[in-house]
Amino acid sequence: MNIFIRTDGNEQIGQGHIMRMIALAKMLCNDFSITFVLQNTPKAQQVLILQEEFNLKLIEKEEDFLKFLHHDDSVVLDGYHFSSEYQKQIKESCKKLLCIDDMNHVTYHCHAILNHSQH
Repeated sequence: MNIFIRTDGNEQIGQGHIMRMIALAKMLCNDFSITFVLQNTPKAQQVLILQEEFNLKLIEKEEDFLKFLHHDDSVVLDGYHFSSEYQKQIKESCKKLLCIDDMNHVTYHCHAILNHSQH
């Protein structure tokens, strides 16, 4: 099964999303094919992913991600900038959608939410 990890990291939002998704990918990579999907993420963060030998796809706009999803793929979404509507679109295009959240700032449309904080 394919797992697409849709996240970003840059000077404004930091590397936290990338780093925790690399950690998650390391836990899953023996059983799944892992592909990171990034937008507006500097080369340094891309190199971190490639050094771990994960697949990497770069997109220019969010719609590009939806174009290559299949109904048997799973998606992990980690980022505060992903809207409820975008989640709906992803959920309709894949088998399972997991959202990483520690703020509870939007209405979620996913199969599961992982909150790694104490809140």
